[in-house]
Order: sequence, then C-alpha cells, then structure tokens
Amino acid sequence: MDLTPMHKRVIALDVHQAKITACAVVEHDDGRVEVTKRDFGAFKRDRRALAQWALEMAPEVVVMESTGVYWKSPFAALEAVGLIAWVVNARHVKAVPGRKTDMADAQWLATLARAGLLRASFIPPVQMRQLRLVARQRQKLVGMCSAEKNRLHKVLDHKGRLRASRQELCEALSTEQFSAVHRFVAQEIVQHIEQIEQRIARMDQYLLQGLQPWQPQLRLLQTLPGIDEQGAAMLLVEIGADMSVFGSAERLASWVGICPGNNESAGKRKTGRIRKGNAWVRRLLCEFAQAAARTRCALKAKFDALTIRKGHKKSVVALAHKMLRTIYAMLSNGSHYQDK
Repeated sequence: MDLTPMHKRVIALDVHQAKITACAVVEHDDGRVEVTKRDFGAFKRDRRALAQWALEMAPEVVVMESTGVYWKSPFAALEAVGLIAWVVNARHVKAVPGRKTDMADAQWLATLARAGLLRASFIPPVQMRQLRLVARQRQKLVGMCSAEKNRLHKVLDHKGRLRASRQELCEALSTEQFSAVHRFVAQEIVQHIEQIEQRIARMDQYLLQGLQPWQPQLRLLQTLPGIDEQGAAMLLVEIGADMSVFGSAERLASWVGICPGNNESAGKRKTGRIRKGNAWVRRLLCEFAQAAARTRCALKAKFDALTIRKGHKKSVVALAHKMLRTIYAMLSNGSHYQDK
C-alpha cells in the first residue's frame, strides 16, 4: 500500500520493558528516504542517550504506542529535551490495513506517522501527571478501607451486616460466639481502618495543595450536583483544565469510555456497549451520578426518567455521560452550572 508522506522527519519508538527500538525515517531534499534503526536499553542513561539521539535527528514527529506503563519513562526523557512525543492508541494502529509481516513495529509506526494516519492521545502536563499518582493511590486506599469495613461487619455479625442500634450492637458483642479471637481480629481491623483513613486524609491535603493554581476550576466543578471538593480535585488531575486538547465533548466522552457504542448495520441499531477507556475517570463519574441522583435537581429527574426504561445500572452510566458533557461545557466556557 502506497502512503502519501506528510512529514519528512519522523521517529517511532517500539517500547518494551527492557529495550526500546527506535526507527527514524528521514526524507532528504533530493527525494531520497533514509531509514535508521537503533536499539536502546531501559535504564536512565539509555533513555538519556535516546533523547539526545532523537534531538540530533530534529524530527517533526516522535511517536510511540501506549504499551502499559513502559511509555512513561521514554516520554519523560524526550520531554526533558523539549520533544513532545505522540502516544497513540494501539487499537488505532492495528486498524490500519496493509502491514507487511516482515516489517518491524517501529518502522510500521514511523510509516503511519509519516503519512499522518496517527492521532496523539491526551497526555496531561507533568504537574498533573504527578498529582495523578496521588489521586489514583487514594482511590485504591478508599477501596481497601471499604473492604476492611466489610470484613469488620462479617466479624461482628455472622449474617454479614452490622446491627444498627447501639443496644443491639452491645448484645452482639456480649454473646458467647464473640470470643477473644473475634475481639482480637476486630481490634486489628479497626486499627487498620484508622491507619488507612489517616493516609487518605494526608493524600487529600497533598492533592489540594498541589492544585492551588487551579482553584477557579475546582470551585467551578463543585457547582455541579454530586461533586464535592475532593471529587473535583480527582477529576481535574485526570482530564486537565484545558478542554481544547479534546476538541469536543464527544471526543472527551470517547476518551473516557463513557459514551454509547456506535454499532448500526442496515438501519438496525445493535448493541451499544461502552468501550474501554479511562477507568479511573469512569469510576469517578459513576460516583458523581449516583450522588446527583439523590439530590433535588434536574439531574435527578433525568435519572428517574431513565431508570423506568433502562434500569438502574444503565441509567447511572447514561447520567455520568450527561454530567461529563456538562463538565466539558463548564470548563470550556468558565461558566457555573445552572439547574434548569
């Protein structure tokens, strides 16, 4: 397949855990195309050498696939020397036909990038990426805390639920079935829960301090029902404050993986399952949607109307999609949420 070139100097990286294969495609003024391949290690000195080699090649585009977490270190090394690489979705690369079996991954990436057939994924600024680590670790700690509370429930009540009133709880603890072993396990679980809650509080404080330059956006997001200060902070470090990088609310929803699938053939609409996207943002949006559904606002009315036709779970996803589109408009225009 003949591809019309749009860029004259392109570098593509095939990133692995222990090796990085680089392929540079350079078109000279006389029309001659030169292909250069080099292998680099995965250590820090190797990434520095990769960045210097790429800088000397003076590429118009540097591209790599988003393979797990291995792309992050080469991306940071290139960013340090002033080269912003394109991190592309591997699904988009696979969808392009015409690849030969004897062509290396890096060379095929360079060929597609040279022809302008790849689109860069959203990569937030370095400060946002660092705060992402804190926000995602906090989500994991919240899950651990919930799991520990469920274990405590099972220890205190064989039926798996904690009795509501204080009198019934005292009766449950004074029964013969609640032995010294149960008491020891319950104390250990309670101490673990308190430790996790203290770590969560420290992460909340660190996250809010790091987002001081984005206080206007934080206050803006909190005007939307279902979003508190901490939820706004965790969402902001994931999607960023600049909505122009997505271009439209539809692209943002597609990147998150919260929009319905488009599967229509011969006038018949088939299953519209959501695709894989940013699971961290999707989880936050579903929490926001369930919180908004318990308030008195237009979002609750929308949720109640959807529940009749689609059921609870699909309605949560649909309301989360609507809230994300609203968030895009709020951050783009700098306007507060107005309930209608």
